[in-house]
Amino acid sequence: MTDYKEEQNNEVEALESIYPEEFQLISDSPLHKFTILVKSNTYQGNEDSTEQEPGACFTLQFEYTPKYPDEPPLMELLDFQNIEEEECLPLRTLLEEQFSECAGMAMVFTLVSAAQEWINTFIENRLKKEEEEAERLLREEEERERVSDTAVAVDETLFENLDDLELDDDDEDDDPDYKP
Repeated sequence: MTDYKEEQNNEVEALESIYPEEFQLISDSPLHKFTILVKSNTYQGNEDSTEQEPGACFTLQFEYTPKYPDEPPLMELLDFQNIEEEECLPLRTLLEEQFSECAGMAMVFTLVSAAQEWINTFIENRLKKEEEEAERLLREEEERERVSDTAVAVDETLFENLDDLELDDDDEDDDPDYKP
């Protein structure tokens, strides 16, 4: 017979030591309920700063079920910062896949690790897209300036050519269509 409570206690103890700052125990009776903060590597947590936060974070809340780890824990994603809840739908799918792969063994560390890897990849992709968009806008602006400068140069050249033209008013008599 499996001693679920002992396995759960051992996992919570290990998680507290692995995530000393991120782990927060909410309750341990009748079953363990706790949160772990998941931050991207670029997350700075400067809430008072006027600069835009380059990273993101959210909280994973776990609650063991009576037969955990033979059945998955209850899990929620909470407290999203610089990331929308809808953007985390692929993460939810990933974590559900992890549930089925890890059935029967302690899985919270695996779930948190998968979430950590996912948020880092998500933020890297977001920053890359933002950088590519900024480069695209810069190229468009440079192209507009180049086209504008070219148009001005053409106009100035036309005026210079007009100044060089010599208009001869004395040839009016030579033009049979000329009628003053």
